[in-house]
Amino acid sequence: MPFFWNVLAQNGQLYGNRHLNSKEEFKGKVVAFTSWNVFPYILNEERSGLMVNSGYENMDEQVVSSGQALINKVQSETIDNKAPTRYDQLTFLTAKEYIQQHQPKLFSSDWVKQMTMHTMVVTTFTCTMHIK
Repeated sequence: MPFFWNVLAQNGQLYGNRHLNSKEEFKGKVVAFTSWNVFPYILNEERSGLMVNSGYENMDEQVVSSGQALINKVQSETIDNKAPTRYDQLTFLTAKEYIQQHQPKLFSSDWVKQMTMHTMVVTTFTCTMHIK
């Protein structure tokens, strides 16, 4: 886990994202992007108030970038066999578009990847990183 120890552990603080959204400074600002469509239940999306994008769920925001509109179209119209787990590349692209548009300081994903210089993606399952 070199990425975890060499990048995440040295450049931020790790928190459990289930409880982080309840802190006043982060309330309504914690998001999770996952490939597996079970994560809304694992993270208890309704009770926790987290914004969770999982499986082949489209991003339905008031203002959607042209890149996100294309990703939504691919997910909705091109992929016929929608298994419980979305293709990781689509999860990555959806999360990347969100990060570029919203520039969050906290981010959670079940797929590890460094997306920008300002926002690091979180590691496994229910772990979130606060960028210093």
